[in-house]
Amino acid sequence: MKKSSFLLAALVLVLSFTKAQGVADAIKMLNYGKAKTAREAFSKLIAANPKDAVAIYWLGQTMIAEDDVKGAKALYQKALQDGVNDPYMWVGTAHVDLLEGGDLN
Repeated sequence: MKKSSFLLAALVLVLSFTKAQGVADAIKMLNYGKAKTAREAFSKLIAANPKDAVAIYWLGQTMIAEDDVKGAKALYQKALQDGVNDPYMWVGTAHVDLLEGGDLN
């Protein structure tokens, strides 16, 4: 009984660390210039949790790094329409607006 409960606790701990490091690892990939790999990682994270604002924001930033500003704009707008009302979405939307020549004020 003790072995099975210990194994279950260890499994939960490992899975929580794996998920927590997913966004951080993908951000590192983006910072190292591996935008394609980072985009795939963020897409997997969003597929697992479609309302993860941090992963959506960084996927948009990855799209911007790949010069896909229109794709990032569509991503942020879709997230806002789907109810992900998070400051990350508003910052990403404002970033896209500035890149498209919007007013700084």
